[in-house]
Amino acid sequence: MIKGDLFSIDGNTLRMKTPLYFLIVKAYIDNCIDKLDELMDMAKSGLIDVLTAQGTLDIALNGSLEALKAFLSPKILKQAGFSEKDVKRISCSLKKVSRALKSAGSLASSPALRPEHKFTIATELDNAKKSLLAIKSKISYIAYI
Repeated sequence: MIKGDLFSIDGNTLRMKTPLYFLIVKAYIDNCIDKLDELMDMAKSGLIDVLTAQGTLDIALNGSLEALKAFLSPKILKQAGFSEKDVKRISCSLKKVSRALKSAGSLASSPALRPEHKFTIATELDNAKKSLLAIKSKISYIAYI
């Protein structure tokens, strides 16, 4: 018998210790958090012009966030064994992420952008990161990752 962190092999049988669904969601969340860290560093260092010129704020997280929304839909969460209370918390956290990103994006693309806005943008990005970490924590707790 061979045992690993994610699986065990007993004869010809491979057993996943953690369902693949949870591992995929965790990977998407980690990806979003890494991108948010990069964007926060850019905002704090005053590279707001770069953020807006490239549309980085919208582009950087859009694909990952949309995938997360699909993976974390209430119907899928319920099928994965989450309670109604957990589903509501995760949905609420996802909405907070979207709101924080919209707020940061509108600030970054504002024609009346001032240097002091870089801290507000960084704060909004940090709020999005905290909400993602809350989702990751809930999923890790449920899946024992």
